[in-house]
Order: sequence, then structure tokens, then C-alpha cells
Amino acid sequence: MGSFDSLRLALALFLMAPVATAEVAVEIEGPPGCDVSKELDATVRNLSGRGLAEQSLSGTLRLTVEPLEATSAAEPNHFRLTLLLFRGGESHVREIDAGDCDSLARAAGTAVVLLLDGEEGQGARSELDGPSGRASEGAVDPSTEPPVNRRAGLEERAAPSVYRWGVGLGAGLSTLLLPAVAPALEARGSFGGDAWSVGVSFAFVPPSAFRFSTGVTELGLVAGGLRGCRRFGDRVSLEGCLVTEWGAFLASGAPGTAQRAALWATAGGQLSMSYEIAERIRLVLGAPVLVPFERHGVSIDGTLVHRLPALEVRPTFAFETEWP
Repeated sequence: MGSFDSLRLALALFLMAPVATAEVAVEIEGPPGCDVSKELDATVRNLSGRGLAEQSLSGTLRLTVEPLEATSAAEPNHFRLTLLLFRGGESHVREIDAGDCDSLARAAGTAVVLLLDGEEGQGARSELDGPSGRASEGAVDPSTEPPVNRRAGLEERAAPSVYRWGVGLGAGLSTLLLPAVAPALEARGSFGGDAWSVGVSFAFVPPSAFRFSTGVTELGLVAGGLRGCRRFGDRVSLEGCLVTEWGAFLASGAPGTAQRAALWATAGGQLSMSYEIAERIRLVLGAPVLVPFERHGVSIDGTLVHRLPALEVRPTFAFETEWP
């Protein structure tokens, strides 16, 4: 297979990236003996006609249940559920108190329907107005609390900012050595919110031997980069980044001989698509396009055998994880 065919194959694999149906990813944490998942799904199905797994809107739904001890003899023990919905680059939070887990699940199911559909149906209201479920009404100081909106008896506070750290490892192809195509490795780290991130990256094109008309030349690259990115979407997302990369372009007259380095300085952009294949693990397909500030050449015995291309295109795939 020729180098041009290899490049076409790489681009074809990139374009054949899986397109997943948007859905809600649900994460539930709670104490033993307080499983709210079945009653929650039943309530969502009863109010919206579809279960959680059948909702068509993409997002991540996190529910955390914790037991609360009574503060006085007159007040019974109860449970509190904290509901977080991450969708479309935005975060929404609810807090719900109830005397038992089933009531808590029904109230949470109503809140989920209101969040996903943005509707305040009568059925949702009647479900919350029952005697067993109640919205969280803890004593708060209005001067210190964020703004509160009340919908069907639920308390909605302005969602706190959620920041995440991320790391990733990837591999791909580099067009740095056209007409040949060389393998490339990449490591990256990031920090950001739901819709934006900044990060660093490290790229390595292992020195490879190429035969030119004047002999054999070994070429490679070591570089680090900075990037700023904007993400659209949640479970399946599209991300655009501005990228700059600096490092050393390595060359030697033949394998085993002393290497010489030339400055590698570039700027450009990257468009990538990512898909959450498992909890906190994403598959990312992208293709940075970099423009060298200066096109260095490699000479053997005074004869130019290679010059950096005007564009470096590096189709890559990577696996990334984020926390918390």
C-alpha cells in the first residue's frame, strides 16, 4: 500500500466514527436498602410515557441519596436526594427530602420529567402534592443563598460550577514527512467546565528511516502544545480548539548517525468528536491542522532531501478520562 493510500485509509477510518443515539446516562448512589432506581423509572414512565433509557435528550443524570437523622424527637428520620443534570453544556441541581425511599424516588422522577421536558403538567404537580413526598425546605439565610426558583413544589438552586480534570492517551498518523505517512503518539491533560477547557499536550513522531534518491534519512518530531477548547454536547459532543505547538524536528543523515534538531513552531486548530463509551471514559476522534511558522529543510551532503510541508495534518484517536 502506497503512502497516499495509507493517508486515504486513515481519513476514511476517521470519517467512519460511530454516531451514537443521544440518551440520558444515569448514575445513582445511595445507602444499602434504599434503591430508588425502579420507582424512579416507573414514575418517569408514568408521567412522560417513556422510561429513563428511552428519553431522547442527551445528558448525564446523577442522583445521590443520603439518610438524615432527626434533629428533634418530634421530627422523624428522613432521606435527602441531590439530583444533578448535565446537559448541553449546562448544569441543573435539585434537593428533595422525603420520609421514605419510595416517596423520594417518586418526587425525583417528577423532577426529572420537569427537567428533561421543561413541562409543568398537572400529573407532575399531583404527584408531588401527596403527603409522603416533600421538597427540601431547610432553613437558609436568604442573603447567603443563591437565587431559588420553585416549580411544582421543588426547590431549584442555581447550579454550582462544575470543574473537571482530564487526561488522555492517543495515536494517529502524521503528514509531517509527506509523501510518506508516519505514526504519531500523543498524551494530553486538561482542566475546564461543562463547555470549555484549557490543556497541554505532548506529541511524538518516532524517528523513522526514509529512502530518498540521495540515500537514507531518519526523521522525527518531539513537541509540546497548549490548547483552548469549546465543547458542544454531552454524551456525544463536538469540540473545537485553538492549538499552538512547539518543539524540535529531528533529522539525521542515516540511522545511527548523530541527529540535528530544528525548531518546530506552529499554530492552528483542531476539530474533534467524542463519545462516552463508559462511565468517565470517552473515545475522541480528531484532526489537528498546524501551520509551521518556518518550513525547515533537511540536506544530505548539501542536497535538500526533505522540507516540512506547509500544513501538518495529524488524524488521531484517543481515550480520555475526566474527574470528578
